[in-house]
Amino acid sequence: MPTTEVASFPAVQGNETDQTVVIGNDKYPLGVVKDIFAADEHYILYTCPKDQLWLVCDSTLNKLGTEFNLLWTQVQQVNALPMLNAKAVKRSILASLATAVTCAIEEDFVTAKISVEQARTILQDASQRTAKSRYMLATSTTGIIFATGGMYLFSHFMEAADATSHALFRLITASITGGSIGALLSAMAPRAHGGTFEPFSTPATAFTDGMLRIIYGVITAFVVTLAVETGIVTSSLVTSDKTALSLLLVAVVGGFLERWAIDIIRNGYPTEKETP
Repeated sequence: MPTTEVASFPAVQGNETDQTVVIGNDKYPLGVVKDIFAADEHYILYTCPKDQLWLVCDSTLNKLGTEFNLLWTQVQQVNALPMLNAKAVKRSILASLATAVTCAIEEDFVTAKISVEQARTILQDASQRTAKSRYMLATSTTGIIFATGGMYLFSHFMEAADATSHALFRLITASITGGSIGALLSAMAPRAHGGTFEPFSTPATAFTDGMLRIIYGVITAFVVTLAVETGIVTSSLVTSDKTALSLLLVAVVGGFLERWAIDIIRNGYPTEKETP
């Protein structure tokens, strides 16, 4: 790519071309310039095609001080965070970071720090919303597929409960159907403490977590229905003349309990006492 030479920082164009500023005997190679956020006779603040912020200064601003360097480090830390889940607000994030840098150049470090935190907040909030949407999409899709398939199989074994093998298979299909429905309801129901999502997770991670939640629901539903069928747990809902729908309802409740299954397992093991 040919390099274009310009006579000043304000003359630089954000047209994704390789540019070099030539002022007297001094040359300031910029590389490929994508977007320009600030420029005056002494410096230019811009992004490269990878959306990384770059600051190039002349000899007047070559030494900006320790406090500016610390602020610039914070800006780079935020800029280096993955923006895969925040593409819609990427421009706002970069604008806030650019505001922080320009304020720091003017030695307004209070406003600069506020702008950095604002950029971080915008990034994390947008990323969490995207991660939650992907997670819920995966959970809903997997839950519907499992519930539909389980219901189809379950309906074929409702009348064959006397045979042991058929009864066991009906128990498994009821767990798949009710467990997936219960886990889906659990995922949609708000938690008392809110709940957060990993903001920088990849789409594959979000979909995997969503599918695993349905599988957890099926497993917990199977444990609960098995406990009820074997008489370990008794309930007025399940009587000697119980219907197939009663078993399905138990499975739904078992699937919903997946949200507490991990906590129950953890609390079931005694914690080691700290040695004095």
